[in-house]
Amino acid sequence: WSWAEFLLLHAPGAHQRNHRHLLLMAQLTHQVAALLVTPPAAAGVPPRPPEPRGTDPEPYSGQPHLCWGFLFQCEFIFQQCPTRFNSGATKIRYMCGLLRGRALQWAEARLMNTPVDNLDFNEFVSTFKLVFDHPHYQDNAASERDSDH
Repeated sequence: WSWAEFLLLHAPGAHQRNHRHLLLMAQLTHQVAALLVTPPAAAGVPPRPPEPRGTDPEPYSGQPHLCWGFLFQCEFIFQQCPTRFNSGATKIRYMCGLLRGRALQWAEARLMNTPVDNLDFNEFVSTFKLVFDHPHYQDNAASERDSDH
């Protein structure tokens, strides 16, 4: 050892400094080991909690007096689960999965020559309303809603 090293090792407080350095080295070693074991988290993006599943509307068979309620419940599900229903095509597929009877026959005819991915959701719903929504029922529902206020 050199004279300088001897003085550093045996000077007053050298033992405490060495002890602190050893503790610091142990802490750093522990932190590095933990980083090697733990997978890195996504950068700045907290995990998104899962969306609630929601309750599917009752299947719709083409009854005019049930059209508005069916569309209302579908829209409610779309709003409740926006990542699940993130495109018009996904919404159309979901609605078609709930159709039965006459309504399903209409959807089959509508989609026969046009892929779902090429359809506009709002146009699909507008056409659906033209075929199945009963204007008289809609007027009665609006009257009842207005009379409640």
